[in-house]
Amino acid sequence: MRFLGHLFLSLIISSLIIFVDHLTNSDFLNNFFDNQLIPTLASLVGFNVAAVIFLIGRLDMVEIKNEKAGIFNNTRKEIKHSIYFILIDFIIIFLLLIFKIDSKDLVDNISKIKFFIFNTLILALFLLIIFSIFEIMKATFRLNEKHQ
Repeated sequence: MRFLGHLFLSLIISSLIIFVDHLTNSDFLNNFFDNQLIPTLASLVGFNVAAVIFLIGRLDMVEIKNEKAGIFNNTRKEIKHSIYFILIDFIIIFLLLIFKIDSKDLVDNISKIKFFIFNTLILALFLLIIFSIFEIMKATFRLNEKHQ
């Protein structure tokens, strides 16, 4: 249920941002999607993989220190789900960018609707990746504080 709430919230926020971007005749989002989104996501995914490696290493150290093997199995499972979610989102965003309509090709209402939907989905998935990274980093900092 929590995921559906985040998905709904990211879709609402994304559609509002896309709508305001369209009303202001700004080309920032289109330029960002076309030129900077993939490098930005690749950097975020790389940092997140490093954080996950640190977190799993830290979990192993805590288990060894407390001599309780397997106490973090559910935590590891959730971390794996988060990293898989981020990687799958990255691939979906990449595919959406391939099939996205260019802003110069908006000639009729159907192309404008497709353009709005694609941009909303891309931005919503980007926001979900940011949220997933935030959750993993929050867990990393919390674990680091508790087991120093």
